[in-house]
Amino acid sequence: MSKKRIALSALLGRTKNTATSEPLPPLTKRIFTLSFMSEFIVIYPFYVIMFGQRGNVSAAGIGLLLAIWMVVSVVAEVPTGVIADKLSKKTSLILGRIMQLLTFVVWLFAPNFTGYLIGFIIWGIGEAFISGAFQAFLYESLDGTHKKTFGKIYSRSSAFTMLAYTAADLVAFVVGPHYPLLLILSIAVSSVSLWITLSLPRTHSTVTVEVEVKPKVLSSALRAIRNSVLLRRILFAAIVVQGLMGMLGEYMPTYYLQVGTPTQLTALLMSIGSAAAVLLYWWMHHLEAQIARYQLPIIIGFTTLFMLSFGGGVVAAVVGLFLYTRILRTLSVHNETQIQHHAPDESRATLGSLYSFVAKLLSAGLVSAVGFFAVANRILVPIRWSVIAVTVALLLGMLYFSLRQRAVATPE
Repeated sequence: MSKKRIALSALLGRTKNTATSEPLPPLTKRIFTLSFMSEFIVIYPFYVIMFGQRGNVSAAGIGLLLAIWMVVSVVAEVPTGVIADKLSKKTSLILGRIMQLLTFVVWLFAPNFTGYLIGFIIWGIGEAFISGAFQAFLYESLDGTHKKTFGKIYSRSSAFTMLAYTAADLVAFVVGPHYPLLLILSIAVSSVSLWITLSLPRTHSTVTVEVEVKPKVLSSALRAIRNSVLLRRILFAAIVVQGLMGMLGEYMPTYYLQVGTPTQLTALLMSIGSAAAVLLYWWMHHLEAQIARYQLPIIIGFTTLFMLSFGGGVVAAVVGLFLYTRILRTLSVHNETQIQHHAPDESRATLGSLYSFVAKLLSAGLVSAVGFFAVANRILVPIRWSVIAVTVALLLGMLYFSLRQRAVATPE
């Protein structure tokens, strides 16, 4: 392969196509059920609005709550990833589900800034237990043959997650902003997802805990990153896309309100977006090679469309955010699949946690910046500039890795 071709491949984000036509293993049915139940949380479409309407929290206070939640999950990411690798990924998932349930209990009985803060701290730690462990658990639960189908399984697991968002948004639309009822339903569903998690088998790579060798898990992940330009490029793209998507996800209900959408209709809009993502995730493994090859042009193109949508009225603004967040979610699933394919076996969850650590740090910074620069609680302009800045950073970063890839490929 020529130097020019190698550089172009690195710039565009080309990675190997791992999609196959292998049948899915039996465990995936339980994984798909868990993916649905763990995210069928009917308070999701309204919880940011709930903070203001039920708890009288200001826009700046909401931004602070979201940022603290992200910071807590960031701080907990690496320790929980090490715990998952050294103890049990199933144990990590169980702890995460328990903490998710406790979050909604606290919010139900303490509808004020302090209660929301305590709930977010619990949730942040619980999310850290899940984020690095779930993909690693899924990957390690597959045998050698089925590992080739991980991209298909993970994308379809994400489809069930989005189906859960769709169902939750529809239920929230029907119920309306009756926050205590939505929280009670969320507690009930979280209890079911905890029960499913308890029924999962342990992965075959579980090892005995030895305190003196714990640092080797983290050093293994860091060494893999240091020694592979390809892995660094994958992680960089994944972090930027996930960080941007995290910020937009947190402010999505507020965004819809501020472009002129009625409160209850926001849940319906989010449901429509989630339904479209279900179809996209279900079939995206067929486009894995194309997504890998054209990742950067896709981001630049849809960022441009999103920017243009700001001046086109309510419909254009809603459609613009809809398209942009769908493509970001698709790219995020693709990048996370590639991370698992290239992660060391002994530190798979830790590497996933390192990725989440930096992505959440970026997302927390973006959420804080949008809240800080909001004028009279208006967030549209800060969101626009945040998207532009992150896209430019992604372009520059991918150019850098293109040069690095070419340098590595050039013989001395």
